[in-house]
Amino acid sequence: MTYSAASSTRRSQTRKRGADVRIRELHQRRFGLFTDNTLELIPDHDDSTVPGLHVIYGRNEAGKTTTLHAIRYGIYGIPDLRNDPRTYDFLHRKPDLRIAMVVDSAAGERIAFTRRKKAGDTCFDITDTAPAPDLQRKLERLLQGIDRNLFTHKYGIDHGTLLRGGAGLAGDNNDLGESLFAAATGIVGVRATLNSLATQIDELLKATGRSGRIPDAVKRFNEARVAAEKARRAGRSWAPKQKEIAEAKASLAALNGALAQATADHQRATDVNDAIEYVVQRALLLQQIQELGVVIETWSTDFEEHRKGLRSTIATAEAALLVATGELDIQLKRQAAHVAAVDKAVLGATDRTRDLGERITEYLKAKGERSKLAADLKRAEQAVATACLAIRTGADPDQARELIPPLPAREAASALLDRHA
Repeated sequence: MTYSAASSTRRSQTRKRGADVRIRELHQRRFGLFTDNTLELIPDHDDSTVPGLHVIYGRNEAGKTTTLHAIRYGIYGIPDLRNDPRTYDFLHRKPDLRIAMVVDSAAGERIAFTRRKKAGDTCFDITDTAPAPDLQRKLERLLQGIDRNLFTHKYGIDHGTLLRGGAGLAGDNNDLGESLFAAATGIVGVRATLNSLATQIDELLKATGRSGRIPDAVKRFNEARVAAEKARRAGRSWAPKQKEIAEAKASLAALNGALAQATADHQRATDVNDAIEYVVQRALLLQQIQELGVVIETWSTDFEEHRKGLRSTIATAEAALLVATGELDIQLKRQAAHVAAVDKAVLGATDRTRDLGERITEYLKAKGERSKLAADLKRAEQAVATACLAIRTGADPDQARELIPPLPAREAASALLDRHA
């Protein structure tokens, strides 16, 4: 392959020198078909501040495309070549691939480095002996954000890229500016891209007089905001209703409490009413005793047993009377206290409360008859005492109670009678 270099006219001195990076030397030490190949683009005796145009030519398969790729790989690193048909390892193994470069900036800064094909740090010093991450950082700073893709489309157009750009130039003949843009950048299908963008804009906006997604979304948003405002205003009217509900619940709780108290009072009154049954039985027994009058009988073998039965009946009646009377007093007092505390609205609201008042009246009437029942009981006791005196002639009436033997004596006599019966 033959190389030649020709200087171009000077560029405008107003160009920002800091944006220029010039390749001074390219060393393809082991890359593709090259071994220790050096391409000197700027001789040492040349003024390095003067940019120039270099034309590199040669026969087919001489290595022009390889050199173009060596420049790109030297600047940005040798990529993974497994999926690339141009592996460039047909002469040297992948780990042995080496590309060295010397680049200058417009400010006079020079960087010399070696690029390896390996994982991790791929930038080494120019002697290829030690990693040089500081050189990598300097190179990235000089590139000023130009990445591999942009460099490939602007400064590394190969034959295949030119063919694709030509096809795009022939197809995009509607706009000369679009064609020039596509040819300069290597981006094909500019018209198709613009048409696609126009279609998307038409979908989002009313570009053709129809409703788009963005206006529809804005309309739905405004409708939702209006609905939310209406709902917020409607919620304000709930506050008084909530207060009324709370007051009604409190009133209901008070009425339920009063009703529960009235129910308890009614149950106690029912219990007292059940106890009155025993009082009535006692009254009937006392009446029967009174109707018997004074009964004088001769001493018989079963007299003691008969007497014990009478005393047991009397004691049972007295105990029932005392219990019923005490319970009646307690219940009447409680009932009177509860009746005074119960709300008038509750008393007038239910038939049960009215019935309870009527029963209380009957209980009060029964209380008034208690003294009469006590008098009847006393007369019955006197009748029993008289009967006992009649059995023992000549005894003092005041000593009639003494005739009644004590309980142990009565039990002993009953046992003797049972034994000799």
